[in-house]
Amino acid sequence: MFIFSILKSKRSRKGSLLLEALLSIVILSTSLTVIIQAMTSSLRATVYSAEYTRALVLLEDQFFGYFLEGHVEDAIQEKLPFPYPNQKFSYTLDTQNLESYPNNHLNEMRFGVSWKSGQKDNKIVLTTFLMRSGDISIE
Repeated sequence: MFIFSILKSKRSRKGSLLLEALLSIVILSTSLTVIIQAMTSSLRATVYSAEYTRALVLLEDQFFGYFLEGHVEDAIQEKLPFPYPNQKFSYTLDTQNLESYPNNHLNEMRFGVSWKSGQKDNKIVLTTFLMRSGDISIE
């Protein structure tokens, strides 16, 4: 009887060892899946952040080109791509005269940079005011 109980406990241990191995594999594979998804999300966020930063730098460069001149013409509407290596990005410029205000010498300027990131279209817009080209001297 004693020998039978020893054999029975060895058989049940063999089955539990298999069950423990399967359970360990399931836990390990689930953990690796979660870690890989977290790394993929982190990489996607890093790429988006880099593109957003590049778009801001390009927008700032376009803006300061006009800002240094100190004036801008009325009714400009441009939509152009940036040259290589930034051909993924394009910029828009819209200017309009603020005629609703008397003795106004300003144009409203809207700069925009747009780019496509995967399936998503992204855009950054900056609105500011600059002097009109013909109204450099204010009385």
